[in-house]
Amino acid sequence: MKEGRSFIPAAALLAALLSMLAAPNLVHSQISLQSPSGKLSIQLELEDSLRFALQAGEQTLFREATLAMAAGERQAGARPELVRQQVEYQEEQIGNHLGISRRLTVRYQRALFEFREGYSLEFRLFDNGVAYRFVTGWETDSLTIDDETLRIELPGEEKVEAIYSAALSLNGSYEELYQKKPVGQLPGDSLLYCPLLLAFPNGCKVGILDAGVVDYPAMYLQKRGRRSLIARFPRYPKTIVPGSWREYALYAVEREDYIARSPGQRAYPWRLFIVAREDKELLDNQLALALSSPPEPGADHSWVRPGKSTWDWWHDNSLAGLPFGAGMNTETYRHYIDFAARHGIEYITIDEGWSAVEGSVLDVVPEMDLPGLHQYAKSKGVGIFLWVAFRRLQGEMEEAMAQFREWGTAGLKVDFFERDDQLMLTQIEQLARQAAAHRLLLNLHGICKPFGLQRKYPNILNHEGVKGLENNKGFSRPTTPEYALQIPYIRMLAGYMDYTPGALRNRSPANFCSSPGQPMSMGTRCHQLAMYVLYFAPLQMLCDSPTEYEKSPETMAFLSAVPAVWDETIPLGGKVGEYALIARRKGEDWYVAAMAAGEARELEAGLSFLPGGRQYEATVWMDGPNARRFGEDFQISKQTVSPASKKALSLAPGGGAVMIISPVKK
Repeated sequence: MKEGRSFIPAAALLAALLSMLAAPNLVHSQISLQSPSGKLSIQLELEDSLRFALQAGEQTLFREATLAMAAGERQAGARPELVRQQVEYQEEQIGNHLGISRRLTVRYQRALFEFREGYSLEFRLFDNGVAYRFVTGWETDSLTIDDETLRIELPGEEKVEAIYSAALSLNGSYEELYQKKPVGQLPGDSLLYCPLLLAFPNGCKVGILDAGVVDYPAMYLQKRGRRSLIARFPRYPKTIVPGSWREYALYAVEREDYIARSPGQRAYPWRLFIVAREDKELLDNQLALALSSPPEPGADHSWVRPGKSTWDWWHDNSLAGLPFGAGMNTETYRHYIDFAARHGIEYITIDEGWSAVEGSVLDVVPEMDLPGLHQYAKSKGVGIFLWVAFRRLQGEMEEAMAQFREWGTAGLKVDFFERDDQLMLTQIEQLARQAAAHRLLLNLHGICKPFGLQRKYPNILNHEGVKGLENNKGFSRPTTPEYALQIPYIRMLAGYMDYTPGALRNRSPANFCSSPGQPMSMGTRCHQLAMYVLYFAPLQMLCDSPTEYEKSPETMAFLSAVPAVWDETIPLGGKVGEYALIARRKGEDWYVAAMAAGEARELEAGLSFLPGGRQYEATVWMDGPNARRFGEDFQISKQTVSPASKKALSLAPGGGAVMIISPVKK
């Protein structure tokens, strides 16, 4: 099938040819499949094992990928005997009012291969990625999954590089900077977090991750040989003890010799390979969302409200000009509520400190009148998020959630998960289910990257799993502009991301220093503002102090206006680790963001995405002429634009720019 032709008739023909029953003694040694427009193809081999090769046009991306699953005496993938195959074109419309586009259309070829040994292998071939998963039909209530195999052999003639972050421990939360190395030079003794991005010499990129993970551990990767990657999975925890800061987490210090316990009949997580011919295509890839479980039939999520929130912890309640001492007390948080109400911010977050460190999570410190604060917030139209450590919440889940609901709490910021084995991921889903039953929103911190709950449980409004801006508060290895331009291409392939932007002390890398009480960011003011458009977060943080925000009404005007969810997204340009240019729409208004790392950069934003027949007014926040020296320097301009306009954007080193484009009202 050639690119450019109408693919629906061709897909129907392919389905008619291949949707057939195979006689039990008929063995297909090789089967070829294509994505709807023929952009991607696989060649599946069924001989002594299950293997496939992946190609983009004429380019080989995976020379061979070997698949298997071991469950005691049951072996999926060993000497497979095909008994049935079905291939069909499918198209799905996914509504998502809490995403980067209100409606997502996904088209794919679905191939299902059933084997005599009682299991199936399902592929979905999209034009921008390929996914597969095992489905078992073994007649047993319980079995032990010893391991799952994915071994990827890359082409030997190409020098493929990997952009990756390495796990220091299986008790961790995905908070490491990225490195870039040829695959042959990857650390062989390290587990590599997913998503991992492969960069081919011709510019093609392949992101590798898992999706739709339910009751199963997360997937890591590890180097084998000079050009191979294998999947690794955390084994089931055997001994768990308190760990991390203040022993808020539960660490696995001893593990079983298997990765999961499972019923015999189930579908397993997807292994997803996202393919981009241009880097910008990574900025709006939503295959992880499309492969995740949908909401349960009849589930009501109409009460879920996205938005922005103040955040006290990053700036240590650094407030000025008040007639009382700022801190963990009622007066301080009434001040945050007033600030949020004044600027149209939907929520405030009360971080660690409102609850006693020991005892019940509901033991409120005497300086805080939480019921009174909730009543005051309600009168102002502001919701409250309360921070809690998962270990403490888990011990009294039902009682605590009932109390939070009685107070009128909007949501919980739950922290210190720090594992991604089967037990923990199952407990996270249980948390989401119970929170939804109490109509509580969730912001998950100290956690792995998203693994597939975002569709089924829309009350999860955000998910950390990233080395966020909090690391610039005084931790080792702060985030850099380069890292800020890697995560939208890599980490966000898995979904929403709570980076907590909004710093107003903006410094160049040369002038940056750690200051826990007065933290700062690397890069310019407009670099921070652009994160609110480029980084997807249905609950977006304003990390700095109300005192600082109100010193800059021009900054606050943008932060008040920018939405947290979007109706449409159009990537305009970019290169991993260097720059990004994107447009997103909310209603009739368009928001354009540009971010850059490294040296100063000139970008041009073509506005042809604007609907024709109207004039528009653009308000532009852009790095000022002295932003190279003083990162807080920016300038604002207004101008009339049209779909034919091309807006020049001058970005300082580590700089940024944002535009709000609105139709001119007649």
